[in-house]
Amino acid sequence: MRLSVPVFFFVPLLAALSSGCSIDQGDLGRCSDINNAAPTDQNIAACNRIVDSNAPPSIKATAYSNRCALWNTKRDLDRALDDCNQAIGLNPANANAFLFRGSAYNDKEDYDRAISDYNEATRLDPTHAGAFGLRGIAYQAKGDNDRALADFSEAIRLDPTHATPFEMRGIIYRAKGDNDRALADYNEAIRLDPQASSFDIRGRIYQAKGDLDHAIADYGEAIRLDPTDASAYENRGSVYRAKDDLDRTLADYSEAIRLDPKRAFAFFSRGRAYDAKGDKDRALADYGEAIHLDPENAAAFNNRGIVYRNKGDNDRALADFNEAIRLNSTAAIAFGNRGLVYNAKGDFDRAITDYSEAIRLDPKATSTFNARAGAYRAKGDLDLAITGYNEAIRLDPKYVNAFVGRGMAYRSKGDLDRAMTDFDEAIRVAPKNAQAFGTRGWASLYGGLLDKAVADLDQANALDPKNAYMALWLDIAAKRNGLPTRLPQAASQVDMTKWPAPLIQLLMAQLTPADALAAADDANLDKKKRQVCEADFFGAELALQQGAKEEAARLFRGTASDCPHASIYWESAEAELKALGETP
Repeated sequence: MRLSVPVFFFVPLLAALSSGCSIDQGDLGRCSDINNAAPTDQNIAACNRIVDSNAPPSIKATAYSNRCALWNTKRDLDRALDDCNQAIGLNPANANAFLFRGSAYNDKEDYDRAISDYNEATRLDPTHAGAFGLRGIAYQAKGDNDRALADFSEAIRLDPTHATPFEMRGIIYRAKGDNDRALADYNEAIRLDPQASSFDIRGRIYQAKGDLDHAIADYGEAIRLDPTDASAYENRGSVYRAKDDLDRTLADYSEAIRLDPKRAFAFFSRGRAYDAKGDKDRALADYGEAIHLDPENAAAFNNRGIVYRNKGDNDRALADFNEAIRLNSTAAIAFGNRGLVYNAKGDFDRAITDYSEAIRLDPKATSTFNARAGAYRAKGDLDLAITGYNEAIRLDPKYVNAFVGRGMAYRSKGDLDRAMTDFDEAIRVAPKNAQAFGTRGWASLYGGLLDKAVADLDQANALDPKNAYMALWLDIAAKRNGLPTRLPQAASQVDMTKWPAPLIQLLMAQLTPADALAAADDANLDKKKRQVCEADFFGAELALQQGAKEEAARLFRGTASDCPHASIYWESAEAELKALGETP
């Protein structure tokens, strides 16, 4: 970390020059003007004339020391070191020469030598606040936060009028998780010197404390003081994201990117916001740019993989999760996500392997236990599946998906009582969960409890009226119970421009089975396989409603053969074939 010495503390270095010396007083003033953030050649030239004069060694030592500070500010560190060495050679008691040489070593990241020089500066002048402050910076750079904290505190005790040591101590407190003390230090730093960067960091402290409104106010002030600060926009965007204000989130990340188009994290974060808004194409573009700017960003690969998976592009998703794992082999989430892709592709063994590694890395990942249990169920390993669901429920007794999955496993084992008990419990812990009602309704449908099936599926449809699948299952149950179809009403709620809209049109006699099957075609083979499975099943249900039992049986056999085992369509087709007196 670089922090120029003159900026840290003002030190009147030439106060001890003899007034009886014949040196030009203008040169003395210019050579002593080391607190200038942008020293000029005139400052250095003035020091040159002093060291080349017949001035006493003590005065030359001070001039060398000053020129060392000026070279340091100009980032010419080798010249700075040469001059400080000269100053120390002429006057080993010059604390400032050790201070400035330490600063040059610090900027060269030679922290041990820097600390050695700061030690000597504090020995020579134990009241020199700047020496303690700068030594604190060197300790902080070495990761020794306790010694850094002690030095910043001593710098503040010696001179409490400068903002910088409060800021630096606040950073240490923040790193230690002591946000209250960090906040107190930044309050004082801002009182002493209200800089944009201080408001930005105080905003982060408020954000860490969960005080989002104060965080937004501080980021706003940082932006007002410095409208070019991309970091403040980025940070404020993250708070708006936490408040679920996606429009303001996108606006701030976009401004951060406009100000600094190389900010990989801003692209990554904006991609997350676009994904949350459902704009998957823009999310993909932003994750792609984040990866372009930072090819080592495992999280960007992981998140892009999630978007590809949600779009049904499992091959690209798999490639991204592979890369995320290569970059970070301890990221449980990436293993879990890759497991989901393998699961979707029907490769349950690889899915289980990945889920198991994710669980090893994160033994409290409830969703991963649930997912692995689902893979075991798909393989027909029902006891292992139930064990996995048990663990998920142990970790989270209100995890509705685990109750639903375990209920499905019990149903597959023929234990309908336990299955219904789990479905009942899923609804008890999540009475607004459409999936829980839908699954219990489905189980009632194939358990011969038609009234209960209609009631539950009706409730599922009411809870999630845009879910086309709930509408389809309700239609099957209603017609089987002699009730009129409600698909026309459902069609007004769901998106009829995408799958499974053709299945609604099929059951409404607006499409033929051949048309629905044609609509299931897709360039993505995994997606096509899933959609063909569904087209066969609902085509079979339509044939059954029309009394065409042989056609229904043919299509149910196709469903049982081609759909993933333990999927709801495979289970349903098996039940329908048994009801028709056919061998599954």
